[in-house]
Amino acid sequence: MSKAYKAMKLRLYPTEAQKEYFMKNIGCCRFVYNHYLDKRKTTYEETGENYSRFDCSKDLTELKKENVFLKEADSTALNWSLLHLDAAFKNFFRDKSVGYPKFKSRYGPNQSFTVSKVKVDRNCVILPKIGKILARGHREFNNATYKAGTITLAPSGKFYISIRVEYETDIPVVEVNEDKVIGLSFKSESLYIDSNGHFACMPKYYKDLSDKLAREQEKLSRMVPDSNNYKKQKIKVARVHEHIANQRNDFIHKLTAELAETYDLICVEDVSISKMIQNIEYKNARKSILDNGWSGFITILQYKLEERGKQLIKVKSETPISHICSECGAVISADVKLKDKWTCSECNTEHIKGKNTAINIKSAGYKQYLEANS
Repeated sequence: MSKAYKAMKLRLYPTEAQKEYFMKNIGCCRFVYNHYLDKRKTTYEETGENYSRFDCSKDLTELKKENVFLKEADSTALNWSLLHLDAAFKNFFRDKSVGYPKFKSRYGPNQSFTVSKVKVDRNCVILPKIGKILARGHREFNNATYKAGTITLAPSGKFYISIRVEYETDIPVVEVNEDKVIGLSFKSESLYIDSNGHFACMPKYYKDLSDKLAREQEKLSRMVPDSNNYKKQKIKVARVHEHIANQRNDFIHKLTAELAETYDLICVEDVSISKMIQNIEYKNARKSILDNGWSGFITILQYKLEERGKQLIKVKSETPISHICSECGAVISADVKLKDKWTCSECNTEHIKGKNTAINIKSAGYKQYLEANS
């Protein structure tokens, strides 16, 4: 048995008093984060020395004396703000493309704070200083230890909590059967086509609700900014976006669970969606690609395979893998590849657009797996 970690997300239904406490914590954590971001920045500019997380933690006691309102917040939540700030700096120094840590705004899309010592009791979440809060979720863990929890105020006005759960699990070691290997080729109109010629047929949730979203956004544009009606309408727009995201996530979770149960090894091409949309001229085509949520699909598929002792392999190739005939290995021209159906000039094999790429991905991925385990 080994320890594993997962996140359990629950919808919270706080009372008005509990909402007020949440907002106090969010405000205090934002204040602490911004204060020490400024202090670390100015200290380095003036002295050239690093003002570490431990220095911030020591100084926090004095900051509480100067700003009495900070004592109303959960002390662990303030310490978590320092941890998040330190993590932001570490991420920046590890990879500069992440960007330098930014100040948090009270108007940001997701306002949150983190607390320790979270407990779950049936349909309630128990937090320090506040007690029981009505909650609803769909996941249960047996013999689990609940760690820190992050309470988030979504743009839709709903409160959620994501709890880090530690539990014991016995991950089996699965020997890959060649018959249970599959390749997936990205398709903007249907998420993917596999090496058997089957499409994912993912619905276009954003496109389906685009008219409703446009109506709500048009109403918002006619209102006076920061008025009560403006704030109410802003929540309506956010709820349409949230509904689209929920539909997409529900479909992807069900699809990935089915794939993870059926196959031992899944091979995908290592594509960069961000680079792909940069090279596309038409706005609607970019929206269609982003509507699929390919990156999220790969992330979810990978962890579902790993918890079953199976593998996901990302195939990299110097020659575009879609330009190769899966039967004889001949390189084809880009014009031929764009056709829905085409015939290889070398071996006269008929191919379906996308399926040929998926077969090549499967062959290359299985070869990588054999080399890694030889």
